[in-house]
Amino acid sequence: GWSKNGIRIPVEKWSDFKAILDGADLKETEKRADESDQPAAKQD
Repeated sequence: GWSKNGIRIPVEKWSDFKAILDGADLKETEKRADESDQPAAKQD
């Protein structure tokens, strides 16, 4: 299997998860890029 963030994914589900994770990772990367441009003091 394969794990991401502590979640174990069975090999037979991997192809399905990979498509989902690739999409999610792209969104997460964009979000992090946006956040990194903000001043750290902006945290609530």
